[in-house]
Amino acid sequence: MADQPTSLYLYLQDEAPRIGSGKRKVTVMSVGPKWVKLKYCKAKFKGRSITINHKLPRKTWDRLIRLHNKNETA
Repeated sequence: MADQPTSLYLYLQDEAPRIGSGKRKVTVMSVGPKWVKLKYCKAKFKGRSITINHKLPRKTWDRLIRLHNKNETA
């Protein structure tokens, strides 16, 4: 992944309970050897937004990316 934040749509089941399940647009803030930091914008209203920060284990992230890439090519 690049050094700059990257946004992508992921289909989450129960990997990130704070974010929720289903198709979500998340921003990848950083990818490290053990953890991946995500940011999710839950709602925007009146010029403000509710954002949720979440940390995923790298193993889980790698599995999600494999599934994401598999679904994009199909």
